Amino acid sequence: MMLESADKKLKKREYMRNIMRFYREEKRDELDALKAQVAALQSEYKSRLRASKRDLLLPWRQVAIALRDDLRDIQNERASLRAKAAALASLIRTSKGWVSTNLVRRRFCHTSMHAITPTWRNVTLERDEQARELGKAWITKQMYHNTDRMFG
Repeated sequence: MMLESADKKLKKREYMRNIMRFYREEKRDELDALKAQVAALQSEYKSRLRASKRDLLLPWRQVAIALRDDLRDIQNERASLRAKAAALASLIRTSKGWVSTNLVRRRFCHTSMHAITPTWRNVTLERDEQARELGKAWITKQMYHNTDRMFG
């Protein structure tokens, strides 16, 4: 009886040892599989990261085309601004001449009671379209501001 119970205990221990060995092997295999999966995922992550960095970089040809297009736009804008500046400089010269001509007329007019004072009616307009528009605007303002004096 004692022998049987000792024999039973030994068999139970051996059975438990085998079960634990099997359990440890399963856990070891599971750990190895997880480590392999981690390594595979890290490798895939690195390759995708490299690929995405490559995808973010533009080919030099596209960069060169974009820079050329920007340069052309800037050159066109520069030419347009220079043309506007030249037109404004011409308008300034014309306007200066127009103003000085009209000031000279007023300075040399006699201011006696019987003398005719120059008004907007004695002003000529320039040939240049923009200067002409400025002259018309000036005449209109003169008429507006002198309305009371003319009708009063």
